[in-house]
Order: sequence, then structure tokens, then C-alpha cells
Amino acid sequence: MKFSDQFIKATREMCDFDHYVPAPYLRKAFCLNFRPEKAEITICGLGFYELYLNGRNITKGPLAPYISNPDDICYYDSYDISALLREGENVVGILLGNGFRNSFGGFVWDFDRAPCRGTPAVALCLEASAKDRRFEMEADTSFKVHASPICFDDERMGCRYDARREIPGWNLPGFDDSGWENALTETRPKGIAKLCEAEPIAEAGELSAVSITHYDVFPYCYRSADRDAPPFESAVMKDVYVYDFGVNSAGVTKLNLPDAREGQRIIVRHAEDAAGGRLSVNSTVFLGDGTTEKYLEYAQTDVYVCRGGGETFVPRFKYDGFRYAIVGGLTEEQASRDAVTFVQMHSDLEARAGFRCSDSALIRLQEMTRRSVFSNFFYFPTDCPHREKNG
Repeated sequence: MKFSDQFIKATREMCDFDHYVPAPYLRKAFCLNFRPEKAEITICGLGFYELYLNGRNITKGPLAPYISNPDDICYYDSYDISALLREGENVVGILLGNGFRNSFGGFVWDFDRAPCRGTPAVALCLEASAKDRRFEMEADTSFKVHASPICFDDERMGCRYDARREIPGWNLPGFDDSGWENALTETRPKGIAKLCEAEPIAEAGELSAVSITHYDVFPYCYRSADRDAPPFESAVMKDVYVYDFGVNSAGVTKLNLPDAREGQRIIVRHAEDAAGGRLSVNSTVFLGDGTTEKYLEYAQTDVYVCRGGGETFVPRFKYDGFRYAIVGGLTEEQASRDAVTFVQMHSDLEARAGFRCSDSALIRLQEMTRRSVFSNFFYFPTDCPHREKNG
């Protein structure tokens, strides 16, 4: 097992609210003249990553790798790929998100000014062997790079995806990447290299809405928690469907559109509170001191632009804490129960015990406590899954 210290990146540009930089694709085709008996990839993402081999997503889970300060520790993940390589052409593909490498959405805590901030980067080593034959490859400037359809991503501030920019086959053998740019080198962080042994983030089930309500006009944030407070003028949506999933949890919303129109724009905002009979995002945003407009536009918000036809979309490189999805851009025919679902996520923790008793209230309380713990465990215990996400 080798931890490469050769880091590469797609661009020197930094993504932020005022300058969208798409999440990059990186790919490398290579040929093997033998069929490996043993093969392994080790990878360190500075920012979140997805790892593909011959078109297959082999990433251990959403939001890989483990969140750390790379000036202290650089966490590497290891993958056994011995059954996935073949003699002849193979392709490694990587999709890089900002993650905590460029956590500009955490500006309330100065994450946008963190000393370790930088553009997303990656180090990778692939080793394969069989009897007296051996192959080794590290990520270098021969990797090809291109912008992905993810126009914008931030763990707190959502994912913006333009499906019209998809590149079919980008991570498959035989794809022509001659028009792509070459990767750039990145300085290795100061942190020590360490294999991550923590549980990955896992998808823990998919919820359907218990109710769907249409609103011609829907204010989603008010100037204060006071019952009579007016909404912000910029926080009023028209022709909105509110999906209520029945429980407060953490994860992402999944779109399933069998008949989308090209260029159709779907906006999904996530909320947890309907206190006082007024559903809003007030409990999940920061208001005041120059933060209001950024939160109203971006916080826990996804934007999806359709390519046209049957489409499924699951946001990458973010997660939300919510019970309600406030969805704009759907037609009445599209707003079915299956159109928007709740993919629950948390660290893949092992259950060590259970709880049963004859008191239904205690059972319900235990269920809520368990859900709260899971919703606040993304590699480590967090303070809340919607606003802060801090340890």
C-alpha cells in the first residue's frame, strides 16, 4: 500500500458565491498487458471525491473522504480493485467537490479564510501485480481534466447541476479525451498521511412524502420568528409544492422526472420547522450582519436544470437537515409522490443494542433520540445537520 504525495488539480480558480467554478472531472486511461491477481488504489481527496474504475462508481460512500484539516492529517482511502481491472485498456475517473478544502459556505466561522483553503485536489496510486509482473501509476499531469455538470457545490450551500452539460462515457475506456486539458500540480499539504479506518457515510433508506401541498405564493423566510413578522421580499416563491416527509432527518432529496423538459429549472429548498403554522427556513439560516441574502439564496438549496427526457438527480458533495422540501419548477403532472424523495444519510454505525418496552411514548422518544443521533453523525458528532454541521 503506497500513499502518493503527488497531488494534482484541474484549475487554479476558486469557487465561491460570486464566481462559480464547476466540479472537475479527472480521467486517465492506461493499458495492462496482464490480468492482475492483486490490485489496489489508494486515494486522498482534498475536498470530497467520487472514484470510478471503468465507469463503475467504487466510492465507499457519499462525502468521501473523512473530513480533516490537511495541514494536520491527510486521510487516504484504500480500494481493492483486483476483480475490476482487465487486460487491455482501463480507465480511472475522479469527480472532485469543494468539501472542506474550499468551504466558502462556512464563512460565518471563517472557513472561507482557513489557512488550508485551496482548490480541490487529489493524490492517487494504483498498484497491480500478477506473479512476476507489476504495474504502478500515480496521479500526475498526464491526467486529463474537464468541467463537470456540477456548476457549484458547497456542503452547506447546496449543489447546482446543469444536466445539459453531461458528458456521456467520460469515465469509460474508448472515450476521446483529446480535447481535454492536462491536470496541474498541487503542493502536498503539511499533514501526515494516514489510512482512514472510520465508518463511511452511508445511504440509510429512502422516504416518500406523507403529504404534498401546492401553494400559488409561498414565503419561505420571515424577518423574525414573531408570528406577525413579514417575509423577506426576496424569499417569496410562486407555484410551489411542499413535500412533507413526516420526520426530521438528514440527507438529500432525490428528483425522479420521467418527462422533464430541456432547460426546465427545478429549485429545492429544505426546511425543518412549521412552528406557528408557518413553514419556513428561519430555524436553519443565519439572519443579519451581511449574511441574510446569501443564506436566503443558497442555504440548503439545490438547483437542477434538466436535459430533457427521463431524469434522476441526486445532489453530490452536500447534505441537509430537514423534514420538508420546498420545490419550485415542477408542473402539476410532475408533482407526484415519486418525483421527490428523501434519501437519508449518516455514518454507517453498527448497532450494539436495542430498546423495547410496553410504553409507546418511551418507544417513540427512543426513536426520535436515535434519529437525532444519526442525523448528527457524519464521521463525527455534529451540533446540527442543517446550519452548522460543525463538530
